[in-house]
Amino acid sequence: MAINLEAMRAKLEASRNGGKRKEDNTKWKPQQGDQTIRIMPAADGDPFKEVYMHYLTFSGQSPNGRRKEAVVCPKRQYGQRCPVCELATQLWFNGTKDEQQIAKKLFARERYYSPVLVRGSEDMGIKVFGYSSKMYNKMLDWVADEANQGTANFLNTDDGYDVLVRRTPAAGPGAFPSTEID
Repeated sequence: MAINLEAMRAKLEASRNGGKRKEDNTKWKPQQGDQTIRIMPAADGDPFKEVYMHYLTFSGQSPNGRRKEAVVCPKRQYGQRCPVCELATQLWFNGTKDEQQIAKKLFARERYYSPVLVRGSEDMGIKVFGYSSKMYNKMLDWVADEANQGTANFLNTDDGYDVLVRRTPAAGPGAFPSTEID
């Protein structure tokens, strides 16, 4: 059996780019200003996916000498053993005040993801949009309100609702940009 050179080149490129492929553009992140998206239905009927993540910081190969990575928590996501949760719990219950602060940063946090179609850029296809619990709860309220009114078409690909995503810059030093939906 011959070696697939294209596959080997793709692996080499991914290795050089920290595991990211050049064509790996499945995620969508809002730019500053207003953008319109349509939440698309998922194959299993639930377009709102909950994922528990650990956000870890490593010393290493980045301009400021620190690299941040998000890792799925096997304990919260799949009910399996999680070394990060074990370390965080040990630090929380047995550590000093400083170690407890480290533990707080290690505990898994919930993040939400949905398939979206970006209006005006439909040729990009379906993208994955990651968002906060505040946005998640607002969208669930919309779905619940529609179901109560008998008009559950929020996710209809033809007659559903477009969602306005507004990203505003950070208000000043030490502040973070904000993203809201309407």
